[in-house]
Amino acid sequence: MEAGQGKNKESKNVWLISGLISIFLLSLFWSVDASFFYFFAAIAVFCFFQYFRSGVKVQWKKEEPPQWEREEPPQYKKYQFQSGQFGRLFKEINKEFSASSGEFKGRVFGKALMGIFSIIFLVAFCDTLFSDDVLNFPDSYYRGNEFIEAGQYDSAAYYYRLASLENPDDPEIYFVRGSAFSYMKNYDSAVILFNKVLALDSIHNDAQYAKGYALYQLQRYKEAIDATSKIMEYNPSDLNAMLLIGDSYYTMGQHESALQWYTSAYDGGYRGALLSHLMAYIYDTQGKSAEAIKFYQEAIGLDSSKVEIYTRLGELMPGEDGNFYRKKAMQFSQESN
Repeated sequence: MEAGQGKNKESKNVWLISGLISIFLLSLFWSVDASFFYFFAAIAVFCFFQYFRSGVKVQWKKEEPPQWEREEPPQYKKYQFQSGQFGRLFKEINKEFSASSGEFKGRVFGKALMGIFSIIFLVAFCDTLFSDDVLNFPDSYYRGNEFIEAGQYDSAAYYYRLASLENPDDPEIYFVRGSAFSYMKNYDSAVILFNKVLALDSIHNDAQYAKGYALYQLQRYKEAIDATSKIMEYNPSDLNAMLLIGDSYYTMGQHESALQWYTSAYDGGYRGALLSHLMAYIYDTQGKSAEAIKFYQEAIGLDSSKVEIYTRLGELMPGEDGNFYRKKAMQFSQESN
């Protein structure tokens, strides 16, 4: 009788201390993220529940184990993992504590782990289900998304406007609204909206690029370069930004500057027929035939329909080396006629 009461008191103290530690951790980490608050609050509730529950006196005779050792209570079965590995793990834990006092601690430890794992899973599921990313947007935002997918950009812009009236401080809503105007080629309005996004979130990578692209379409190339270059300050490996800056320089006729950015994108792993063609053309205008031939060949390897590339390679590669390209260019010419 006295031994049973001692063990029961010991388990109560374990749950009480665990609950107090959970409250301390809750107060320490709640400001970091809401998930910490829910997690430690759930742990604390579980521990205090076990604390008050273990207050019931347990009596047994020395020669006979208590009833809960012969038949597991429903609570234990409810939270028990079905995986064979976890089942074997907890059996091994109980075997390690084969003595009467050790067996009692093993049971308590196994139940505690089961309860904690279940709470972690429940909290993670609820945090995913009810996260701000899911609940933060009004219905009009999702309605706008439906019109975007249907290609009805004017209707999408209308619903995004309604969403921005409901959530005036959400940069994502201004971004999708600006994107709708870009789809409609209303780039002036798009730039205004992307500026609103950046006023709320200065490192919004997508908005910064979209603004640069809109400025490029408005033929405001220097502004496009300035806008897109800001991406490189916090994401220096952004290949799309490199290409857009290169296109802006190329369109302004500053081919040397354009080539530097194109080369950076190429070295970064970007491959495309248009990029190879542009780099080949710039090298060609600089009189660097070997480099031009290399990138012309890469370009037709990625897109074999470019007749002008075959023609130019035939000119750059006289003799037998250029026969293939001259014949191919002639073939394309005859097919077009």
